[in-house]
Amino acid sequence: MARAITRRQCDTPAQSKDTAMATDTANPLPSPPGPAEGSAAPHTLNTGTALRRAAAHGAHPGADQPRAPGTPDEDAPLLTATGLTKTYGARIGCADVTFSLWPGEVLAIVGESGSGKTTLLSTVSGRLPRTSGAITYRLRDGTVTDIDDMTEAERRRLARTDWGFVHQNPADGLRMSVSAGGNVGERLMAVGGRHYGDIRATAAAWLERVEIPADRIDDAPRTFSGGMRQRLQIARNLVTHPRLVFLDEPTGGLDVSVQARVLDVMRRLVADLGLAAILVTHDLAVARLLADRMMVMKGGRVVEEGLTDRVLEDPQHPYTQLLVSSILAV
Repeated sequence: MARAITRRQCDTPAQSKDTAMATDTANPLPSPPGPAEGSAAPHTLNTGTALRRAAAHGAHPGADQPRAPGTPDEDAPLLTATGLTKTYGARIGCADVTFSLWPGEVLAIVGESGSGKTTLLSTVSGRLPRTSGAITYRLRDGTVTDIDDMTEAERRRLARTDWGFVHQNPADGLRMSVSAGGNVGERLMAVGGRHYGDIRATAAAWLERVEIPADRIDDAPRTFSGGMRQRLQIARNLVTHPRLVFLDEPTGGLDVSVQARVLDVMRRLVADLGLAAILVTHDLAVARLLADRMMVMKGGRVVEEGLTDRVLEDPQHPYTQLLVSSILAV
């Protein structure tokens, strides 16, 4: 699978993940129009990614610049996890994991089956209770809050507005008996949308944006192909303009050609919207295509992390070397 999915399949000639730059913003975006016919936005790096790469070389752009009171600090992490541990009795799911995620950055968590990457994602996203550790999140007004200090209602609202979760199996993230438009509109209604015409128009625009024909808006997801279901799930999650999206093996189980199309849609939307994302995958080709930074897990622990290109081209840990050689060197 890794040999079949490469950067070449989804890139246009002008695209380069390491040279393109886009401006990152923490402000909510208006409802997007449908994409231009036949167009595909290039994958671009944003301010958050540029900061990470500068930090990797010891520089901190803008660190000495004064900031107006009440202005969100874009140099600050969006999410920080400290000492996260999840155990299942005597078995370790993940242990003592610490990392930060900046606005607009895509972090890939990779490893073999059973390495703890999905447990880590579920723990960070609040779908699994953690055994120990702390998670802080920077709200839109710049306030940094401990997730544990939020009320249940505040956490639910956070999950509906600022966060999105794309499941490996689309059926886990969609209501299969509700129309495609209803799946997208339902999330809009959860954040206060009430005007039927506006909700339907926004849903139609998002269906087109994820390359689902607008005339399928009244069809149920059970009539869609696997790739269409996954793209619908992406639209359902992004319609409320979240700042952070959790992606759990989003291309797992899809045919190679379908994977390429889903990846193209995901990469374009991440660049267009300036999203931060945490991506779990066992496919290093997918991580190379989408992620700015990578963490490698084995036995529930992080054994190596760094910029994606550095980790894949110059792996340091013996396990990472084995993983790269067994998957990419074919």
